[in-house]
Amino acid sequence: MSDLDRRIPLIKIDKMIFEIDGMVVPSEKVIEWEYKRLITAHKFLKKIADNLDDSSFEVWTKQKNVEAMQNEIVRIKMGLGLNHLRDLLKKKSALGNFGSVIATKVSRGKRKFSITEIFVPNSDLEPL
Repeated sequence: MSDLDRRIPLIKIDKMIFEIDGMVVPSEKVIEWEYKRLITAHKFLKKIADNLDDSSFEVWTKQKNVEAMQNEIVRIKMGLGLNHLRDLLKKKSALGNFGSVIATKVSRGKRKFSITEIFVPNSDLEPL
């Protein structure tokens, strides 16, 4: 049994309730956002993973099979390894943090904040 076969099943987004600034966001919108995020993540991983066969991912993208796309992203990340991913993301993260510092200074305290809450009904999960 591979590590991928032993992974924890992904949480079903359509069973959760998402709120942004007190307004419920339909699960279809969240799934659409996740679909776009997975495409972006795959493009990034495709640049750094050696010999990546993405033909299945293309099929799942056309079918909008978000669960299969999620599983493939996990498989690729596991193949790359945690340390390799950290090294690759270190520069990207530093650049993003620098941009946030500049944006904060330029905004002169006029930043807007948004609160996003995720509710998982009928769950044994505890808040962090």
